[in-house]
Amino acid sequence: GQTPAKALFHLRVVDTEGRNPSFLKSLLRGFCLVISIYYFVGLISLVYACFNPQRRSFHDLLTGTYVVKAEK
Repeated sequence: GQTPAKALFHLRVVDTEGRNPSFLKSLLRGFCLVISIYYFVGLISLVYACFNPQRRSFHDLLTGTYVVKAEK
């Protein structure tokens, strides 16, 4: 649920129930992220996240995940 960068900023990825996403869901999320960056859709996805009330990007919407503030 957390990469080194997310740990640095006290963020983590959770599923719709607030738990760590499954391995398959994490793998799919990473794959969608890489594809969107590779095809320059990443910029559109980041702009979309800025205007989305939940601040969710495309790869989060597709996989049903959220980035939340990690509890200490």
